[in-house]
Amino acid sequence: MKNLKKIFTILFLFYCNSIFYAQQLTHVIGYPEGFASLNGGVTGGEGGPVVTVNNAAELKDAVDGTNSATIILVKGTITVSGELSARGNKTIVGLGTDARITGGGFGWNTKSNVIVQNITFEDAPDDLLKINNKCQNFWIDHCTFSDGANTNAGSHDGMLDITRGSQYVTLSYNKFFNHDKNILIGHSDSERGDTAIKVTLHHNWFDGTIQRNPRVRYATVHCYNNYHVNNQTYGIASACDANVLVENCYFKDTQIPLQVGVPGFSPAGYLVARGCYFENCGTPQTNEKDMTGLFPYNYTLDDVMYVPCIAETYSGADKPYRTAENFECEATSPNTPGEDNPNEDGCTWIKNDLFAPDSDVNGWFWFNDETTCGKYIPSMITLLPSSSGTSSTLQTDKVGAGTDGTSGGSGAITGCIDLSKSATKGEYTGGSTIFQLPSCGEFKLKTSRTGDNLFSVSVATSADGEFTQKYTYSGSKGIAEIDITQYVLSETPIWVKITNGATGSLNIHGVSVKSYEKECPNQTKKIEKNDISKMWYSGNILTFKSEKTCPAEIVIFSIDGKKLDIPFRGWIEAGIENKVKLNLNYPDNSVYIIVMTTNEGKNILKIKK
Repeated sequence: MKNLKKIFTILFLFYCNSIFYAQQLTHVIGYPEGFASLNGGVTGGEGGPVVTVNNAAELKDAVDGTNSATIILVKGTITVSGELSARGNKTIVGLGTDARITGGGFGWNTKSNVIVQNITFEDAPDDLLKINNKCQNFWIDHCTFSDGANTNAGSHDGMLDITRGSQYVTLSYNKFFNHDKNILIGHSDSERGDTAIKVTLHHNWFDGTIQRNPRVRYATVHCYNNYHVNNQTYGIASACDANVLVENCYFKDTQIPLQVGVPGFSPAGYLVARGCYFENCGTPQTNEKDMTGLFPYNYTLDDVMYVPCIAETYSGADKPYRTAENFECEATSPNTPGEDNPNEDGCTWIKNDLFAPDSDVNGWFWFNDETTCGKYIPSMITLLPSSSGTSSTLQTDKVGAGTDGTSGGSGAITGCIDLSKSATKGEYTGGSTIFQLPSCGEFKLKTSRTGDNLFSVSVATSADGEFTQKYTYSGSKGIAEIDITQYVLSETPIWVKITNGATGSLNIHGVSVKSYEKECPNQTKKIEKNDISKMWYSGNILTFKSEKTCPAEIVIFSIDGKKLDIPFRGWIEAGIENKVKLNLNYPDNSVYIIVMTTNEGKNILKIKK
């Protein structure tokens, strides 16, 4: 009876999850985040007929035949010749794992409401995708773009252009590689109408794309959680008064990760960077501006140290579509144990609020209470005078500058560490505060001044060690929130010194600091056998099919319920036998549970090795 109860519970959980997936897996997988979610959102061809295309003629007829809603499923490799004119109200989705369009791509002109998902585009003489002339509401998701077998990467123009006032565009979880001029946003220096352009780029992988990742003119562009590797000329460029916000992006082996203007071609734009990480990169360039209100949508930032794993696991065609249930990425060092301290016990490193329980619900610790501050000053937080000897002090009743830079103005915060003035502006000889931290996984500051906010960030790795300057901040008057995480990340103890560089006192109102701690999860529940005829396994090959054309997901579990792999996630065609090779060679596992989820429900197969 006890075992029967257990089996019933497990099957009930699977049934509940089946309902969840049935609701989520529609004609496309997932939902757009960012600008594509605004202005009525994007539905593509939802509600229209479903057309499967196998060759260039069928593809051309499908994308250019009508402006009415159509769902187009691309099957296998289709070779086209140059750019195909395409209409709006379309969902264009790669079927299975090998959907590929080579020799050209799509061009839209004054069209709207388009979704492109799970397709590899390669080897076009001009652009692979062109979104032009006041197009609206486009979502390009989980696609791969490259020059393919063409070894002369410079012979082609761009891979993806968004120009001439097109707006409400989101590029998500795509992979770009083997190309020179990658993404152009904004047609030319003279095209001032491109101020209307609004684009979000998140969780994309720019692998060896030499420049334009993207290059932006005039437009409003939000880049977050993207992975930039070996962008040889530059990563992101902001020109011609563009507004570019870059958050929690990871840059590796890139000479100029962030560039203001394009020397010899285009004047400067605005570029604000928060929480980014630079590995073996040159100095990033920024041009500060208050961008409050420019990105009026909800979004969730991943920790920057997880970005490489997320990109390599989920970005590109034929990659799993990320969900809370299948997310198993590990963070890049220093957010993971080192090689000499492997994670053999199944535990993971997490970031916890260093000042809990004295911080607010958002993790901010405020300097507005003598008793609370006394817990940390001077044991963890030390106040030092300026070079002239003027003291820095805790002033729990001092009212700082408001958002407009006036003392006590709108939004002003009460209570601060008051860092005494610098002798000369920008020399960083003013008062300092030192934070002694057991480790550092996140560090944010909230400051204010009636003049410009100026300070430096220096670090030391021991109590008596020499401080090395890592960063200087220069911002306009008023309230500033600054993320300095990328400059102070450390698994081991670290001393972080903030020094005033302004000729008036600097108010530090609050800090948000997280340190690394180890967390060990509980054991997961067991999964019992439930064999069905829609899946069978032979010779390391899993064969599966569905009665309907729909999205499907294959997940491999151990017998104790641990998720091991997701070998397939994408569209499958009705009645067709789909095959995928399984890796069932995990140590200490001889029995595996294979779970296939489609719109029809959940199917379970037990395999013994």
